[in-house]
Order: sequence, then C-alpha cells, then structure tokens
Amino acid sequence: VDEARKAMLRRQKIASTSVAGYFERCAKLFSGGRGGLDRLSTKGIEGEIRRDVGRTFATRSFFRSRFGQDALADVLLALSVAHPQIGYCQGMNLVVGALLEVHLCDGHIPVEDADTGGSRQSHNKEEVSENQVKKENTFSPMTTRSAQRSVFWLASALCSVGEDTDET
Repeated sequence: VDEARKAMLRRQKIASTSVAGYFERCAKLFSGGRGGLDRLSTKGIEGEIRRDVGRTFATRSFFRSRFGQDALADVLLALSVAHPQIGYCQGMNLVVGALLEVHLCDGHIPVEDADTGGSRQSHNKEEVSENQVKKENTFSPMTTRSAQRSVFWLASALCSVGEDTDET
C-alpha cells in the first residue's frame, strides 16, 4: 500500500507533506463535518454513488446498516475526487465494498456483550443480527477511519494500474 500511495502522489504531484489527511480532503470530510450518505447530492457522480451504495451487497447485514453505507459512501466519493480521470464507474462499489468489509470485519464483527460487562466479543458475521451491526459504536471512529483510509489507498492503487509509472 505504501508504494502505491507514493506512486500515486508522485503522479499527481502532491508533496509528501500533504499525505496526512489526503483521504479526508478527497472525501470532503473536513468541510462538512460528518461524512456519509446524507451529505451526498442526488445529482452527478454523488447521485450515482448514493444510488449504488444502497444496492451494494444488499443481502449482507453490514451493507444494510447505515454504518456500512456511510463508510462505503465516503470511500467512493474520495476515490472519485482523487481520480478525476476515472471518476466513479460501475462496479467500483462492489470492489470497494468487499475491501471495506474484509478490512473492517476480517471475518468477525466485534459486538458489545451484556453478559460480559460490555467487553468486546467476536462473532461470525453470519451470526450477527442486523441490529448489532447498526450500532454506531460497533467500531470506534478511529478504527473506521483507519479502515477507510487503507481501502482508499488499496483502491487507488487499483485505479492507477496501467498508468504511466515514469517518475519524470
């Protein structure tokens, strides 16, 4: 991921000092406070993202939850801004969605367990109820943002495949 990040930044002629916060700037998270689906326009690329997010893996509880949809919307918006030559295209939601779910859940979703005094327990994704996934505190904001950044850079590397890698 680090090599892909450096290569993309070189191609876009962004100084290495501005790497911190690049995902947040592209996702427009600084100027609107909270990200997510609600802040997206219903027109243009944002409208396409908004419509596709609701259709992404619609049978999976992670993506039926507002939490999963908001996380996906932020990454898709950031990618469309970071890669204007590509923008947003059909199927991008499925690739990014799969990366995001795997990165965040890694086969398990931590949930609060009242029987153990609120300690975190891992449950198989298929066993976790939709209500448990909907809890906003299922993942910490720091964990979520970190996963979004990692998926953004991985997907950015995929968007950059085949581009001229000449550093001159």
